Amino acid sequence: MQDLWFLTRDGENWYHLRSILNPGLLLPSQVVNYERELHPVISDLLERINWLRLHSPNRNMVNNISKELHNFILEGIFAALFCQRLGCLSKTTPQDTQQYIDSIHTMMRSFIWLSILPTWTMPLLPFWNSFVGAWDIIFAFAQKHIEKKIKEVERIVASGEPVPNGFVTRLLTNGKMSRHEIYSSITEILLGGIDTMANTLTWSLQLLSEHPSVQTAVANEVESASPGIGIPGIQNMTSMPLLRAVVKETLRLYPVVPVNSRFALEDIVVGGYLIPKGNLLTLCTFVASRDPEQFPEPKSFKPERWLRTSPRLHHPYASLPFGYGVRGCIGRRLAELELHLTLARLIKQFIVEPDNNEKPPNGKMHLILLPDRPINMRFVDRRPC
Repeated sequence: MQDLWFLTRDGENWYHLRSILNPGLLLPSQVVNYERELHPVISDLLERINWLRLHSPNRNMVNNISKELHNFILEGIFAALFCQRLGCLSKTTPQDTQQYIDSIHTMMRSFIWLSILPTWTMPLLPFWNSFVGAWDIIFAFAQKHIEKKIKEVERIVASGEPVPNGFVTRLLTNGKMSRHEIYSSITEILLGGIDTMANTLTWSLQLLSEHPSVQTAVANEVESASPGIGIPGIQNMTSMPLLRAVVKETLRLYPVVPVNSRFALEDIVVGGYLIPKGNLLTLCTFVASRDPEQFPEPKSFKPERWLRTSPRLHHPYASLPFGYGVRGCIGRRLAELELHLTLARLIKQFIVEPDNNEKPPNGKMHLILLPDRPINMRFVDRRPC
């Protein structure tokens, strides 16, 4: 297994790598370029959902929607970064891609046990071997596709053609990162985006299905911003404040990373308490974002609380699903773009309804916050496909 330095590295070297990666992922002027790659992937998701529901017994049910969204998010991130497609939304997912997705789930399940078990148990219990084996597959997948991209770039350069300006292509051609650093960084970005975005999209659809009046208001907003057969895009997002508020409220109720930790680099005083240098501070964002002093009726889904017209304002740091500061989520802008575009198009085409045969899901901690069971969902035509 390759070393996991990129997950825990800090200091000058970490900052150097982030300074190279940040412009392509956090600058709004760069992130808008990913929309062109994302729309075809979203269109394939709509076709996939339509095919699945029409082949269900009642012609509107999609079982285990989270599984479909995991495949979709991987396809979307890969298209945005590599300007290539994997085929995750075809009727049969390619074997190596499915193995990669399964390995991420295996790694996360194993990580939970490894984080609480003493190190001397590692040779005796199966979790360590599963963890290492999963990481081998995860790294090999990223490395294979990066090597494929390298050969493509070399061929284009040799032919004298202009080199496409994709994210991975820029990393390979700017000479600022070693091959190993590129492998590790791309692996981290892919890994960090799939489960986080897929589960946020799953929770968003579940909450909208449970609150039809909010869903109708979002659909009306999307239709007003992009009427008829128009495809809602990034240029329409300023006219969709409620849709963006739905994503913020979903992340408040179900922050994908419910716990975040930092070491104190110096003695600090927080709320009158001295935190000595070197101590670990852990923030439970799940609890903080459900503080009734900041969010009245904290367990209720009220996206309107995020609108500028809301009569009550909360502290800007009361909900921090992407973290904050220099170590905040590097993929935040790409995640928000894909979430907003996907929700807008899904709600424009379908009425989303819960499976009345199942109880509403709860969250469970699994390194990240996941639904505690597979979620089935009905997709009813809002407009012809």
